[in-house]
Amino acid sequence: MDKLRNEADTLGRTVTSLQDQVGDLSSELKQTAKKLPPNLPDLIRQVKHSIVTVYVGTAQGSGFAVDLEPPAGYQPAILTAAHVVDAATHMGGPRVFVSQGPDLIPAKLWTWGFRADIAVIYVDARFPPLPWASDVGHDPALVTSLSRSVVLYGLEGTTTSGIISQLYSQFPALIQTDAAMNPGNSGGPLINRYGEVLGVNSFALSGQGLNFASAIDNTYAHLIRC
Repeated sequence: MDKLRNEADTLGRTVTSLQDQVGDLSSELKQTAKKLPPNLPDLIRQVKHSIVTVYVGTAQGSGFAVDLEPPAGYQPAILTAAHVVDAATHMGGPRVFVSQGPDLIPAKLWTWGFRADIAVIYVDARFPPLPWASDVGHDPALVTSLSRSVVLYGLEGTTTSGIISQLYSQFPALIQTDAAMNPGNSGGPLINRYGEVLGVNSFALSGQGLNFASAIDNTYAHLIRC
């Protein structure tokens, strides 16, 4: 009986040790996975239904659905860059439309702010809102050190990818990335490997390879004041 008890105790300790080793290995694998580039096809499939092309006259940009309370008669809010909808902010300017394919959906320009280069439009169509990184605990500084980001933009189905190059303590409104921002991607989301929005694509310095997005928390603060 004592022999069986001793064998059972030994087996129990072995199982516990193996469980600890499996836990350690699992943790190491998760940390390693965070340092690898994201699976772009899976990431695109995850977020593509939330991203639209924005048309204002002959101008074209991007936008994405966010979780803001819409006015009566509309569905989701679409966040984009203010310079994309600039023409529509003037009296008699062109109308705003969005699309995820060949059909243009009329949109209502709701509010905008050129200082932060953001605007909100509403449409009567269903697009799932993208989560914000800061709302789920993945702050930009942590994501920068561990992973890559993806930019999606107006050429529907096209992506560019890169890393976050800089977070400015003196300019917390801006995120610098080397993910190329080409004509048409202004207003699109800068997202992390989890499909969460870090910022709104704003501008690039021509010939410098420097691209900038408005940090999502700064965007939200300006939306309240618009």
